Amino acid sequence: MKVLTILLVLSLGALAACSKQYKSAEIAAATVAKADFAGLDCEVITSRVSRLEQKMYDAKRELNSTADRNRGYQAGAAVLMLIALPFIPSNEAQADQYAKALGEYEAALEEAEEARCV
Repeated sequence: MKVLTILLVLSLGALAACSKQYKSAEIAAATVAKADFAGLDCEVITSRVSRLEQKMYDAKRELNSTADRNRGYQAGAAVLMLIALPFIPSNEAQADQYAKALGEYEAALEEAEEARCV
């Protein structure tokens, strides 16, 4: 019984040591200056909106996929080998990329709407 209690306490402590895994729903868009899109004609703006939308969705998919995979690794490591938990990386860099892509997309879309391109 003592061994089981010790393992449970160690597992809970190890889970607390897990690195944060971000999902797209938790990320706010980075601030991007709309000046990058000001003065462009509608064809250029809509082209950029389309490109940035694809970039944003790609970053979102990669972020969520990595978070799911790393959370699975963390759960497996908690059960099998507690020592590995601190070595499972965070996906913070991907979260930053997604925030930037989302911010660029939103700024371009806002400029397109103001220019009445969409």
